[in-house]
Amino acid sequence: MAALTTESRMSLERELSTVFSDALESSSQLIGRVGIWRDQYLGILPAKKENWSANVNIPSTEYMVDTASENVAAVAVGTEPIFRVESVSNVNSQRMEEWLSFWLDRVRFKMKASMAIREAILTGQCWLKNGVVSSASQISGMPIPVEEIGVMPTCNYVVTEDMMLIPFTASSFASAKGAFGRTLLSWDDIAAGVKSKTFSSEAAEEIKTEWSRQRETSQIHTNQGVEEVTPYSVHGASFECWEGIYRWASPSETFTKEYFITPYWVKEAASKVVVLRCSDFKEAFGDSGWFYTPIICNPQPNSLWGRPMTESLRGLQNWVNAMFSMVS
Repeated sequence: MAALTTESRMSLERELSTVFSDALESSSQLIGRVGIWRDQYLGILPAKKENWSANVNIPSTEYMVDTASENVAAVAVGTEPIFRVESVSNVNSQRMEEWLSFWLDRVRFKMKASMAIREAILTGQCWLKNGVVSSASQISGMPIPVEEIGVMPTCNYVVTEDMMLIPFTASSFASAKGAFGRTLLSWDDIAAGVKSKTFSSEAAEEIKTEWSRQRETSQIHTNQGVEEVTPYSVHGASFECWEGIYRWASPSETFTKEYFITPYWVKEAASKVVVLRCSDFKEAFGDSGWFYTPIICNPQPNSLWGRPMTESLRGLQNWVNAMFSMVS
């Protein structure tokens, strides 16, 4: 983050504010449908016009989605080992498979992949996100041999409500300008990032100032008798951030580069974008491609958004509920 000047950071924040607002507007219809599909899966029904009318839910969607996701997960990640390694030496291939199995178990890959598959069947898509975190202290400014750097892999999944694809209509990550996943950071996480020079201290102070301003009692809420509930200390607060990759040409450059960016932005409030981190993506992750892997239930042509199984079951679910409500 140190290489990014204040002028460049402000330019990036203005651009992200525009593209985030566009992505929010473009995805609003999909997010609305996802809410309907989740209600269908959970058996949450709209209220009847008359109180005496029966309103019965038969959990057909829940049963079929769970059964389908279990069967798909059994095929996709149910084998042992999950990934087979071919080598001239059987001993080397066995050791590599054991090494992979150890880390996959450590990051709970099977569980998270299974949940991602269920999300894809339920809402149409889910992203698996791989990464690495440091598991050892590093001395800033001192060269450290690679074998002495302690790092470990991570694996998480991103649900549809926490995705941001820029533009929304991009057919693939290769053709997209950016992709972000929502994450919540505590103030201790942000402070640790500032201390390690991963996050901008200027941006962190701006976020803290904004949080302090929001803590002030609203006169409108006071007049309406609304009791505001906010953490007493900044150390108990959570900050909505978005972590991802964005293709951008800084004011000092004449070409576009891929950046690993962590901005603070509250989606529901469409708040001001504050960039905590902006670093060269390939320097951090190499040429292995973006760290998001799309899991899509029913792929649509030239789209990263799939068609969920719940949508196909909606008519059947409504018919079953209506039939049992009639005889109740």
